[in-house]
Amino acid sequence: MDRVSALRLVVAGVLVVTAAGCETSDKPDDAAAAAQAYTRGEWATAAKLNLRAAEQGDAAAQHTLGVMYAYGRGVRYDPVEAMKWYRRAADQGYAAAQYSLGLGYRDGDGVPPDIGEATTWLRKAAEQGHAVAQYTLGVMYAHGSAASKDDAEAMKWYRKSADNGHAAAQYMVGMAYREGDVLPRDVAEAMKWFTRAAEQGHPAAQYALGSGYRDGDGVPQNHALAMSWYREAAERDFTPAQYALGGGYATGRGVPRDDGEAVRWYRKAAYRDYVPAQYSLAVMLANGRGVPADDVQAVSWYRMAAEQDYPPAQYGLGAMYAAGRGVPRDDARATTWYRKAAEQGYPTARPSKE
Repeated sequence: MDRVSALRLVVAGVLVVTAAGCETSDKPDDAAAAAQAYTRGEWATAAKLNLRAAEQGDAAAQHTLGVMYAYGRGVRYDPVEAMKWYRRAADQGYAAAQYSLGLGYRDGDGVPPDIGEATTWLRKAAEQGHAVAQYTLGVMYAHGSAASKDDAEAMKWYRKSADNGHAAAQYMVGMAYREGDVLPRDVAEAMKWFTRAAEQGHPAAQYALGSGYRDGDGVPQNHALAMSWYREAAERDFTPAQYALGGGYATGRGVPRDDGEAVRWYRKAAYRDYVPAQYSLAVMLANGRGVPADDVQAVSWYRMAAEQDYPPAQYGLGAMYAAGRGVPRDDARATTWYRKAAEQGYPTARPSKE
């Protein structure tokens, strides 16, 4: 999750906390009215009311005011001022502000970058049960952008975040169980975590769940369920799922065979530079499946995938040169592409190496 998306989640949480806790503020009407104005997008009013509440020590208002400076909503864009207000709220133990302060130090936004400070503040928020901070700490330890790379520490925070319902963390826990590198390999347990994340709309988890049902890996094989989950992810523009859904329509597994739908989904993934989809689209075009046969277009898609070292496409492009389909016949170029495929172990191409 990037900083912008994370802060949007934080702001949503701040508004709820502000409204719920306004009765304890010195000026409860300011805090409640500020939250309502922010929700309505009345930025100038929200900034004025949040400033009043923030100056009276309301931690939620201090954090929201920081967010407004971070985005220039109702006030000038000023990341330095944003960090000032985050710190005031963070020093009061306000978890969302500790998280935002940690991100600012991590990204050098309003302050010089300081991974040590970032980790300190993110940990403070995480230890209060802030799910996004827990997930962020996990990512930092997993990628070595915290104090050091530490897969066990990363998994500890992923698991805490996952237990708090964070979909991306649930997906990461599922991946850890599936791969068996950090946690003992347990595909059935992986599928449970993928399911939790998928039900929250996490597209990579939806795709992973679909693949589990397709292959009968950790769950009973069920092609219809596989296609259902692939569709959920595909409609969220998750490219591998678009390709997999196209494959389902091309083969009639889990859905009625429909070459037109196969082409539609292959094309979506191909235009997003998904190499297997480029190859599959080329095959459909070369064979007139779901679209009128078009050798020139088929060659174009074969070439696009072949130039990215995809062996089936290299072989397919060689075959088009050998047959003179969509390009002038050229045995030398055919042999070149066959050889490229064979050198990567593509079995059908091996006889053409000689």
